[in-house]
Amino acid sequence: LHTATDTLPLLPEPRAAGFLSTRVRLARGESTLQLHAVSSSPIPPPPGSPVQVAAPGRYVLDQLGDGPPAVRKVAEPALDACLGTLRPKDKFVEVIYESSPLWLRCFAVHVVRWGGRRGGTWAALPGLPMQRYTGLDGRNQWMLRMQFPAAQVKRGGTATMVRAGYVEMYFTDGRGEFDSWGEQNYAIGLPGKYEITSGRGCVYIGPSDFDST
Repeated sequence: LHTATDTLPLLPEPRAAGFLSTRVRLARGESTLQLHAVSSSPIPPPPGSPVQVAAPGRYVLDQLGDGPPAVRKVAEPALDACLGTLRPKDKFVEVIYESSPLWLRCFAVHVVRWGGRRGGTWAALPGLPMQRYTGLDGRNQWMLRMQFPAAQVKRGGTATMVRAGYVEMYFTDGRGEFDSWGEQNYAIGLPGKYEITSGRGCVYIGPSDFDST
């Protein structure tokens, strides 16, 4: 989390040749972010007016020429790149799943994908039991907590921890009803807290409570 006085380094952006980039997460209660590009050269350019960013996204800041800087949104934020930069040490996954109101129990059946979609072995049915989650609006929700899979890999004689590519899962009530999002299944590629609604996909809502400090 950054304050208005932070100076963040701009580094070469691997996804866009010729661009420098940085990533910032708004603190709770902040609605806008003021950005001002400065130079570390002995003779810095004259400062311009800061630009404001009021919504999540991927922005290009153009400070070429003599005019005021301009900023434009070019895409939605790349979640993997942002979290990999801002929260590289997170380890836990929390899944909040909303099932049919008729389900009395809920299980998550998952497989760990280390490479392509064909790798890994599905867990045995009925899967991992999920605990009932008490939300504020009375929806039929369930929660699962787990560590995001990782393994030690030796590279050049040095062992390092490497995360799995992603975790793929579907849900069942243990009595023959399943939700596999039209046989596509739900995929989680990074640690964090996710909300999954039956048939509507998976949404990242923040870091896991275990990683939030």
